[in-house]
Amino acid sequence: MLVSAPTDSLKGMALGLIGVLMFSPTLPLNRVAVEHFSPTIVAEARLLIAGLCAWMILHLARQPWPSPLQFVALLITGLGIGPGFAYFSALAMTGASAVYGSVILGLLPLATALFAALFGFERPSRGFWLVAIIGVILVLWFASLQVDDLTLANQALFAAVGSAALGYAVGGRLSQALGGWQVICWSLVMCLPLVIWPVFDSWSTMSFQVPLHAWASLLYLCVFSQLIGFFFWYRGLALGGIAKVGQIQLLQPFFTLVIAGILLSEPIGLTALIFAIAICFVVWASKKMPVMRAPE
Repeated sequence: MLVSAPTDSLKGMALGLIGVLMFSPTLPLNRVAVEHFSPTIVAEARLLIAGLCAWMILHLARQPWPSPLQFVALLITGLGIGPGFAYFSALAMTGASAVYGSVILGLLPLATALFAALFGFERPSRGFWLVAIIGVILVLWFASLQVDDLTLANQALFAAVGSAALGYAVGGRLSQALGGWQVICWSLVMCLPLVIWPVFDSWSTMSFQVPLHAWASLLYLCVFSQLIGFFFWYRGLALGGIAKVGQIQLLQPFFTLVIAGILLSEPIGLTALIFAIAICFVVWASKKMPVMRAPE
């Protein structure tokens, strides 16, 4: 078993944080987009535009085709972070606030670590699991203070967590051999055949009398949430480790809180700030816990 070097771990954390900052506006902007587009159209647009940009990048960089085994891993990654997360996160925003949704997505770090351990990519220590579980308890505790009933939006959010965690774990592992930006680009290209016809079918019947801010929100989701953010995220996972760097996403709900407050005027109370401080401490503690990494 191998352990990442301290320098790589620190660099991975920094890159992961940049990725998280780019992902943080996703739910608020989804909330804006689904007021004018259906969740299906939002998901299809994300995959089509990001996929075409990814194909252009790969073509200009003259990247060789992945091996058959890498092809399978890329397809799994693409389905997780592509149709899975893009659709379920947009669907959730038709019935839940961005503030609430962002807190539920705080389950992503533990779910990602679980997939990494399940597939044998990493073996987190008991101390890491203890800290990760504490982080999840804090997230669920915060969520319980906001709503009491289980709705379709809640189910969609949990589906989004599972989809993204699968894509993060498999894609993060593959990035160690293939490269971070190559993984996201190839994964999106793999998804293109799934959306080209549905896009034309859906968009041919929709009205384009949509305000500029809705188009701008959709464009951000396509370019940054679905593509560029993953350049940093997957490279960070490859350098610092899937489980450890994944813990940085515990901070994402609180970045999203601020963005939702600015863009959507959703209130941020003292309770959210208290939990934010507690979650920051959990992230700091998780960095101190050993995580063994399997050879590439």
